[in-house]
Amino acid sequence: MKKVVGFLIMFLGYSLCVTGEEIYKLAVLDILIPYNVVNLKQGFEHINWGVEKERHFNTIFITVLSNSKKFSVVEREVLSDINKERFFSELSRGEKITDPGFGSADYCIVGEITKLVAEEVVTQIPYSNFVKEEFRGEVEFLVRMVSVRTGEIVVARSVSVNKLVPKTSSPEGFLDDLMKETAENAVALIIEGAYPSKIAHIDANFVYINRGRDSGYKVGTLLGIYALGKEIVDPDTKRKLGYEESFVGKVEIVEIMSKMSKAKVVEGSIENMKVGMVCKVEEAKPYVPPKPLTPGSSPNPVKWE
Repeated sequence: MKKVVGFLIMFLGYSLCVTGEEIYKLAVLDILIPYNVVNLKQGFEHINWGVEKERHFNTIFITVLSNSKKFSVVEREVLSDINKERFFSELSRGEKITDPGFGSADYCIVGEITKLVAEEVVTQIPYSNFVKEEFRGEVEFLVRMVSVRTGEIVVARSVSVNKLVPKTSSPEGFLDDLMKETAENAVALIIEGAYPSKIAHIDANFVYINRGRDSGYKVGTLLGIYALGKEIVDPDTKRKLGYEESFVGKVEIVEIMSKMSKAKVVEGSIENMKVGMVCKVEEAKPYVPPKPLTPGSSPNPVKWE
């Protein structure tokens, strides 16, 4: 029995060393969705947006956050209204957070949806008796990750999701997919802020990044590659502020796998890139699939001389 326990301790210690990442504990405060920002148009008028829908999005967000395996999420029952009120009051005044509660969380997630639009779009296909039925959705979500100990905002990002898909599900199903995609994109940004992406492997032609399908990357996303230098410390508070960064080059995502992404070098030299260098999103060039043919169209149209 002692041997088994000893093996488990060694295995856990080895696992922590291999991952090299501290698992942060998060307290997720209720995501705010003001009623006046919700605009459910044609095809969605029957959906009654209220407290239940708001709670549903909170559940989706927390589920995606937990499934990332990057954080430990504090149970919602632990978060008291007193803690929440005090936190928001101190945060708004820019003060240090005095209450170390929230279930001993390291960080709090604060978020608000500022725009939510969903509608059915029906378009007449030219020169035919057919119509194209689609669902369109748009969400804007502001999310912040705040240190409970210092009150410092670690991550402050805006998530925008625009979705236009064929009408193959119910309005409720489309709305669920829209909110899930919003949560996934927000969590990807939180992970990026807490655990910056890094180069995990390099071969003769490609760079492999330690972020896969949970990264929010698309084929075509551009990442700047940076070498970290000397650590910078605040001379007064002695708090670690970060590291010097030197731009090395730029890569473009060409393939996204389960746990990693493959990228080609588009600026700089692959010889100067090293395992462990930090990757930051520069801009995204999402892949745009070719438009489907409509009745009466041809893949080889006539070219008149």
